[in-house]
Amino acid sequence: MNGSSDAEVSSSVDESSQSCNGTNGVVETPLPAMPSSIKPGNLKLWLPPEMASCSTAHPDEVMKKLTREEHSWTPCPGRAFNVRSGPNYASTGTKRPSEHSLYDVVAIDGYRSDQKLPHIGRVMLLPEDNEAAGLGLPPHLIINFMVPNYAPGIIGGKKSDGPGWNLVMQCRLSDEAREAIRKGEPSPAIELARRFMHPEEGRKLRKERLKCIFGTADVAEPGFNVLTRQLIQSYNFKPFLSKTASSFYNVPEVRQTPRLAACGCFWMRSLTEEFGCGG
Repeated sequence: MNGSSDAEVSSSVDESSQSCNGTNGVVETPLPAMPSSIKPGNLKLWLPPEMASCSTAHPDEVMKKLTREEHSWTPCPGRAFNVRSGPNYASTGTKRPSEHSLYDVVAIDGYRSDQKLPHIGRVMLLPEDNEAAGLGLPPHLIINFMVPNYAPGIIGGKKSDGPGWNLVMQCRLSDEAREAIRKGEPSPAIELARRFMHPEEGRKLRKERLKCIFGTADVAEPGFNVLTRQLIQSYNFKPFLSKTASSFYNVPEVRQTPRLAACGCFWMRSLTEEFGCGG
């Protein structure tokens, strides 16, 4: 994403203690009060012809050669990531570019908030997707990366809530995944996603097997100071397991068919704490 939105979502503690299906199981927890609705897509989608037509060059290399538009985002194809390739990965260690993504990013937004907003998906205006009924996967996936903007507590324990930023991605179950399911030919990745999102079967997977990979292609361009640049380079494109820094929510339809899966990730906490600027 190039740039960020200046939108702000105000919040306060809702004393009615709303319930949600969150974390790795079902948890009753108070949630911040929020606006009645949020319309996705405040950041502009920028898809240059060079990105739309490139098939062999790595997307990162193509993007670095372009004059990018500020405050915009560009879809990243699945093949930009190398994934484990079987069989016998344990002995060969072979990785290759990924196939099509299971979910396509269709909108990205940036918000500031006074408190953590882990379940922001409950107030997002999403299109109905009746054709996804019976596919066994939610048609929408909302991912919210929460970045704290407060100093950690020194006296009285760690501070765990306060103002910060939210990078929110709205994703749609891809056409390729839908077609494979309809044909009765779901890939191992689809079956794994089904197990991961299942309320009971996926509990252990969500708790112990959520792997994240973040990559910055242009570390030198933004003008980071030496310390920040070294920090980014140390973690750049390195996978890590997120066992305690994420929570999951399911928004069912009337017939209990999942309409939305939402994931809130407190992924910056450990990094910012190293420099005394997060919590």
